[in-house]
Amino acid sequence: MLKNINKNNLYYISVILLSLKIFYSTSQIVTIPDILSKVITLTIIILMLMKIYLEKYTIKQWKYILPIILITGYTSIRINEYNIVLTTLLAIGIKNVDLKKILKIIVYLNLFILALHIITYLIYLYTNPDFILFYYAKDRNSKT
Repeated sequence: MLKNINKNNLYYISVILLSLKIFYSTSQIVTIPDILSKVITLTIIILMLMKIYLEKYTIKQWKYILPIILITGYTSIRINEYNIVLTTLLAIGIKNVDLKKILKIIVYLNLFILALHIITYLIYLYTNPDFILFYYAKDRNSKT
């Protein structure tokens, strides 16, 4: 069953999910719950492991890939930060992937998410005119 899956599509889906996770984890307007963030992270890890498993690597390459995955996986579990293993899996899984297609996906997805944020902000502003979300820096010369 796994042999019929397009390996590159697994990578593209992983990149899309990772872009969504990063964008919404840093957003102040639209947020995702922590449990959904963890589910997305786990899904990306599973997809990338499937992509790496389905890719044709030599025995010599596996001698380097397997310890790197195990070390970064162990480190990620110990420090409870999974960006290390995600970055490693994405770097290992990029074999035979069209980089132009990846860049197009990321650009269009980020433009789409930015448009959604603008629309969401305008809806908030229209329904509640007192709602204005802005950030300001503290004056360096002030004594408070």
